[in-house]
Amino acid sequence: MIPWATFTDPEVARVGLNEQDATNQGIAYEVSRYDIADLDRAIADSEAYGFIKVLTVPCKDKILGVTLVGEHAGDLIQNLF
Repeated sequence: MIPWATFTDPEVARVGLNEQDATNQGIAYEVSRYDIADLDRAIADSEAYGFIKVLTVPCKDKILGVTLVGEHAGDLIQNLF
């Protein structure tokens, strides 16, 4: 999987599949969504807005894809993979 980022305001970064890709390919998935305000770095930078969305195989720990929206999303996505 190759991560990519779009440096807009807020930044958008993704690696792997998103919900539309998984649906189009007929892949079953579960979505977990987290508020970026839960990340220490976001709190320390006073940029605690945005979210992280993780797609996984149902009832498994296998990650299908991750989408980040928020400040430093391009930097954060690199730490995941």
